[in-house]
Amino acid sequence: MQEILYLKSLNPITIEPKPSELTTSFAKGLSDKVEFRRGQKALAKAKHGLGQSLLYANLGKSFYDLLLGVKARQYFQALPGSNLLDKTKPLSLIDSLALLLSCNAFVDTRYLKNMSFPLFRYVAGKEKIASLVKQYPIPQLSAILIPHNTSQTELIEWIQDNWNEIGLGNKQLGKFVTRNLPKNLEIGIEIGKWLDQKKTYKEIAVILFDKYPKDERLADYNQLKTIHSRYKDFMVQSLLSVIKLGFLQK
Repeated sequence: MQEILYLKSLNPITIEPKPSELTTSFAKGLSDKVEFRRGQKALAKAKHGLGQSLLYANLGKSFYDLLLGVKARQYFQALPGSNLLDKTKPLSLIDSLALLLSCNAFVDTRYLKNMSFPLFRYVAGKEKIASLVKQYPIPQLSAILIPHNTSQTELIEWIQDNWNEIGLGNKQLGKFVTRNLPKNLEIGIEIGKWLDQKKTYKEIAVILFDKYPKDERLADYNQLKTIHSRYKDFMVQSLLSVIKLGFLQK
């Protein structure tokens, strides 16, 4: 099987010889999944003119200046969150997913500006809500319906009064939806960055507990391993949800 090509940049196209641990975890975690292989086969049959050979042949050039075919452009445009056709916007994990599927290449996470997915989003109107739910790159969602004339005070009071019910409902959706998720994502990213600097989990525990002294979990390096593992698992599952929702078979 062809080895994954790791990249430092797309403008210009530059190879990363020493990808980070987080990068290889994401890339290999995705490529080992059945959903990913199905998406990759679908793209291979479609023959969009994409592949590692395209990147190797254009090293040092800008990916955004390549004469991609109409079908290839339609494929990238179909991905919510993808910026592969706009060099003015930062690369995302969705972009790396698209490259991994089409070219068996992955941009190192150290060079991505938006590492995580949007966890919260406000959208108004039934039709827009329904449309967004179908496209949202998170495996499971719950919702709060807000009447148009609701005040901030009323909304805050309602959330406080119903927080237990919200928590129970989210737990039933699956392990990736928890009330601590946003902070765990942030901590997961930080752990990965320190690991890439050759810090041990024990050393990282000291650094993070000093930064977040109220979070007693961070004093235990075994807890850090768990948080980091769950973070990577969450991100892989979230990326796979893009494939499951059918964006890559259009």
